[in-house]
Amino acid sequence: MPYTMQSHPHWAQVAVRTCRVLAYAASTVAGLAVFIFSTPALASNPAVYVIAGSMMLFGLICLVGTLMLNYIVEWISLFFLCAGLSYYVASVWITVFGAPSKIAGTSALTMLVLFLAIRAIDLTVYWLKNVRVAQMAKDLGNAS
Repeated sequence: MPYTMQSHPHWAQVAVRTCRVLAYAASTVAGLAVFIFSTPALASNPAVYVIAGSMMLFGLICLVGTLMLNYIVEWISLFFLCAGLSYYVASVWITVFGAPSKIAGTSALTMLVLFLAIRAIDLTVYWLKNVRVAQMAKDLGNAS
């Protein structure tokens, strides 16, 4: 199970959950920073607000889902969060070619997106296992 990880010691469960909360909080802060510190050229583009809003909103929803131990809420929101962050990271990579000093920060954002994508894949596999188990239980109930 993604939250209780029975095979992991308690300290590992707490560490993994804390890292997820911090990653979602960082995503929320990144979206908020885009709203607050965007340049006038960016501010005139409505897509910037959609991207920043998705980073803030879905980062916050993922954070709440993690704290509530509700993997469905986290899982669904994670797809939207990854989409918003991916678009943002792609646009930042485009600007990096003119300012090589931003490579480290952009690489860190890229790592965040990749780690969140790994989490989305993990939750998808977990959901598929749950669906399979539920279907098998239903089939056994119908066979009796």
